[in-house]
Amino acid sequence: MGGLGIVRRGSVTRSQRGQSVVELAIALPVLLLTALGTVDMGRAFFTYITLRNAASEAALYGARNLAVSAATVQGRALNEYLPAPYRAGTTATAQRTGNCTAVGGTGLMSVGLSRQFSPISLDVLDFVGPGGTWEFTISPAAEARCMT
Repeated sequence: MGGLGIVRRGSVTRSQRGQSVVELAIALPVLLLTALGTVDMGRAFFTYITLRNAASEAALYGARNLAVSAATVQGRALNEYLPAPYRAGTTATAQRTGNCTAVGGTGLMSVGLSRQFSPISLDVLDFVGPGGTWEFTISPAAEARCMT
């Protein structure tokens, strides 16, 4: 009847269908990058937490077993993180400070782990401007008081 702009159900015009496709084409890349970014944040937090837990476990091991060397504690930290074939690129440091031999000593066992992290969502942006590196280092550390 009158042109009130009311569209009946099932009577979508051709231009309205085209508009929906354009809106989807604009919104979809943003939604996908947001989803990939969320996945990357989860991966980064997971990596940090597993590295921190491995460093804590190795620090406690070194604090309890004063006869073991720093290299043994580093190996313990790497083994706690991941089995040998999967931990490539992960480095460990271990150091005892203070007095760990006397009863009631105040020495500390410090362990640090470090690993490069490469987000997958930012690799998608390489087609826009290739050549950039998006990697960053995740490196938690833990300390435990020597238990003599």
